[in-house]
Amino acid sequence: REELNHMIAGFWRTQAIYVAVRLRIPDLLAAGPRTADELAAESGAHPRSLYRLLRALASSGVFCEDADHRFALTPLSECLRRDAPGSLAGLAWMRGDWQYRAWGDLLHNVQTGETAFNHVFGEPLFDFLRHTPENAAIFDQGMVGDLRSNSGLVGGDAAKLRNGPAGPLAGTPFRDILARALAVQEVNAAMGVIVAAPTAGGAGVLP
Repeated sequence: REELNHMIAGFWRTQAIYVAVRLRIPDLLAAGPRTADELAAESGAHPRSLYRLLRALASSGVFCEDADHRFALTPLSECLRRDAPGSLAGLAWMRGDWQYRAWGDLLHNVQTGETAFNHVFGEPLFDFLRHTPENAAIFDQGMVGDLRSNSGLVGGDAAKLRNGPAGPLAGTPFRDILARALAVQEVNAAMGVIVAAPTAGGAGVLP
C-alpha cells in the first residue's frame, strides 16, 4: 500500500519540481543557501507559498533546509541547474508543462484511440513545437542530457545527433526532426515506458 500510495502521489512531485525550475530556484541557490523570502523576491513568487513548496521538495530530497530556514541545493537539485552538465531542467519543464497536460487526457486516448496530445492542443507534437518556438527551445534543452534506458541500450543518440560535428545533415531541418524523434524515444525509455499505443506515432509514446 505504501508503494502504491507513493505512485499515486507522483503528480505533485512532477508539478513541484516543474514550478521550482520555472522559478529558477536551483539557479538562484547556486551561490549558496537562501531563505524563502529571499528567493521569492528574486523569482517573483509569493513568499509563504514558495516556502511551502520548498519544504515539500525538501521532504523528497530535492532541496535541504537548515535550522535558520535557509534552503540549499542537494545532488538532486544540482541536476536542475540550467548550467549543469546534462541538466534535467529542460526535461522537468517539459514534463511539468505541456506534457503534463497531455498525460492528464490519457483517459480520452484509451477510450477513443485519439492522440491525447492532439486532443488537448489541437495539433501533433512536432507541429506544436514548430508553432511555439519557446516550447521547442525547452524540448531541445530537455534532450541534451544523456538519458539511458534501464538496459543501457537506448540513450544519448539524440544529443549526439543534435550537437555533433558537421555532416550531411548539419543545419538541415531533417536533422532536427530525427533528433527530436530519438529524444522522444529516449525520454520514455529512461522512464521504462516502452509501449505500442495509437498516441504519438512510431516512437510508442504515451499519451
